[in-house]
Amino acid sequence: SLQVHSNLHVDGSIVSTNLVQMSRQSLAKHDQLLLAVGSTIQPLSSYVRVRGATTPVTLGDPQIAPGAPGQLLTLQGVSDLCKVELVNGTGLRTMLSQPFNLGAFDTIQFIYDDSTANWVEINRSQNRWSN
Repeated sequence: SLQVHSNLHVDGSIVSTNLVQMSRQSLAKHDQLLLAVGSTIQPLSSYVRVRGATTPVTLGDPQIAPGAPGQLLTLQGVSDLCKVELVNGTGLRTMLSQPFNLGAFDTIQFIYDDSTANWVEINRSQNRWSN
């Protein structure tokens, strides 16, 4: 068994059929991803901050790379000028099939359903002061 009482950093994948999280801990955030039109978000941690490189972007197919069964992912937008558009389809199932533009301080959470190969929206929050 593995017990961690401080920080744990893993380069590469963790493969387990019996991984249990004993208390609610957030994983370290991934630095901003500068996305170009047609890019795919890589779920390298449970919290990823995203923005377009120089303009707003629409993601590719898939919009988010496949994850592990039951993996949770929180995306946070960091720019109102370079929003990231998430739409229902191409690996995402959004609430009521509605698109979502991630701007500064906006968040959206997903869980990965390996039986359908989709990231399924759990919730979203538009936290910016203007549209």
